[in-house]
Amino acid sequence: MNRVEFIKGPQPATLGPNSLIGAAKFYYNEPDFENDGILRLEAGNHDAWRTSAIQNISLQDDVLALRLNGDWTQNGGFVDYTDASNGRKGGKTDHLTLRGKLLWQPMGNDDLRITLGAGYADNKNATSIIVDDLSGPDSNNPIIDDYSGIADLYTLNIDAKVNEQLTLHSITGYNTVKRSSDYDWKGEPGQDNFSERRAEQEVFTQEFRADYDADKWFFTAGLFFEDNSYESPSNYNVDYTDFGFPGFVDSAPFGYSLDSQSIAAFTSANYQATDKLSFEVGVRYMYEDQEVANWNGSSFVGSQSDTTDFVSPSFTALYQINDDLSTGINIARGYKSGGISIDTSFNNIPYDAESLWNYE
Repeated sequence: MNRVEFIKGPQPATLGPNSLIGAAKFYYNEPDFENDGILRLEAGNHDAWRTSAIQNISLQDDVLALRLNGDWTQNGGFVDYTDASNGRKGGKTDHLTLRGKLLWQPMGNDDLRITLGAGYADNKNATSIIVDDLSGPDSNNPIIDDYSGIADLYTLNIDAKVNEQLTLHSITGYNTVKRSSDYDWKGEPGQDNFSERRAEQEVFTQEFRADYDADKWFFTAGLFFEDNSYESPSNYNVDYTDFGFPGFVDSAPFGYSLDSQSIAAFTSANYQATDKLSFEVGVRYMYEDQEVANWNGSSFVGSQSDTTDFVSPSFTALYQINDDLSTGINIARGYKSGGISIDTSFNNIPYDAESLWNYE
């Protein structure tokens, strides 16, 4: 991690929607043309240990560099229910994260920088074992919640200096996430009294941006596109005779899917009027389309769609009294997208977008 920046108030022009009260920006270390690395080992009680490694490699001076890092953390668990849960422990975790970035400067300088990134995360948790009286006062049956998630991330950044004032940027991202959550209501082998939920998500983003920096002016303008696909199927099997009720339910899979596409155009201009006085004005327009579909077994229950668009302006004036003191005003309109609230009873409810004016 290189640094973290916290920004107060809505940031509609540059950071987009959902930053109603501010935003946190995380800057990670990029590959450089040095050969260095870090290895860290940690150990603790409850069979806890952690291995972290970072390696930066200069493959060709001023042209090609690679940065790799990984982190593997395990915890053996801290709650024992060996008889009731078949040896599984509560609080057990196993997290693996791998990341890599390749920097290519074809011209041997930063006039053209191409950065390709890839990341992988595999998280396994058995964090919840709750003893509950589900089938009698002496049953001591646990409810076991096993969670796992796998994520892949790919990025491609291209930064090209056209001249001393103008720089063009292309930022591409593709992310997939697969999650599963299993609930064992009796802590016994087999599929009776067992439920499972799956979730798969794919997100593609693309931003094109131009930055112009000349003397007293800094100007940026760009386009942003996002395509988001999410699907969550579920299934459960319940033997009600175990709980004192007659009958048996073996459900068919049910679930929902959510697809959304959004496009935005944004611009921001900063003018340094004097050494102490500066002004900034920005605006962002966004259009979003969402569609939700529900199914129960092999039957399609229905779908709903919703579209929204919004304009978010901002204005800032800042006067630097001295090196330690400044005063100014900020007016911005924050925005949070609307959408469709998912209901497991298939009664989905659209909700409106939220907006606020911030005066500072």
